[in-house]
Amino acid sequence: MCASAPILRPHAAEAFEGARRIGIDKTSYKKDHKYLIVVVDHDRGWLIWAHEEYGKDVLNLFFDEPT
Repeated sequence: MCASAPILRPHAAEAFEGARRIGIDKTSYKKDHKYLIVVVDHDRGWLIWAHEEYGKDVLNLFFDEPT
């Protein structure tokens, strides 16, 4: 269903350090409806995490990430 590793995690080591407001959204990136779930830090303007596909199983991969 979904790959085991996120496709993008640019600030993984310090992703939540000092984070107070995060946003989670689903977005499409191709005509044939390919989707990503993205997690951003609103205060710093950082993309914290992104993963292909969407849904509860993919979002749980984010929450299962070691911090």
